[in-house]
Amino acid sequence: MEPSEALRQAIEGSRVASMAEGNELAKYHSDFHIQSFDGHRLVLVGSFDLCYYHDIELHFVGVGRIDCPVWFHSPQFVDEGLIQDPGSSISEPRRYVIQCDEGRYAVMARNIEIVLGTVFYYDRGDELKPGERIAQWVKRGEP
Repeated sequence: MEPSEALRQAIEGSRVASMAEGNELAKYHSDFHIQSFDGHRLVLVGSFDLCYYHDIELHFVGVGRIDCPVWFHSPQFVDEGLIQDPGSSISEPRRYVIQCDEGRYAVMARNIEIVLGTVFYYDRGDELKPGERIAQWVKRGEP
């Protein structure tokens, strides 16, 4: 089955993906883990093989609380909407639920950005297609 034009644009990196598109691709990318958290932005990445690349990124922006394991499998993501959280350090927090093999977890954040496209964990030189990139932490070889 061919991806829709909208999904193809998201995969090629021309736009941010919707939650439904992210969940559709998550069905085929079973391994997920926390890649980074800087106190404001939590980045989860997913792939079929996290040793070499990832194909989906979920950026939770304006994070107030995190309740999820570092590694998890076969997730579905749900935006449960605005919540009342008087103890939160952010305004207008939303609850994002991660339903996975390990259980049900949540991230409270202001919003989420879902980015699709392959990010390689090794230098591929100039052999990149639309929607592909090299992870910024990879040491690049001499041209």
